[in-house]
Amino acid sequence: MEEEATTCGLLDLRDRIDRIDQDVVRLLASRAEVVRQVGELKKRLGAPVMQPDRVQIVLDSRAAQGAALGLRGEVVRKIWEVLVEEACRVEEEIGARPT
Repeated sequence: MEEEATTCGLLDLRDRIDRIDQDVVRLLASRAEVVRQVGELKKRLGAPVMQPDRVQIVLDSRAAQGAALGLRGEVVRKIWEVLVEEACRVEEEIGARPT
């Protein structure tokens, strides 16, 4: 009986994780749309895709925010490094398109 309750509890927790993951993916899609808008605007303005000062501010602030919430800051930084890398790729792709 106890094993069944434990398994049921585990399944419930996994279900919660799955729902949170779905929310995270939706938020990433929203972020990606804003990144595309930024890319279009940078293209019109002739602004550079990579802005190292901005990247550093973003990475530092997200790592600090994660640490303040009990996460490992270095892990949050790595996640945002991937997000920034993808954002730059998208912006470069937009900038390379003919007008």
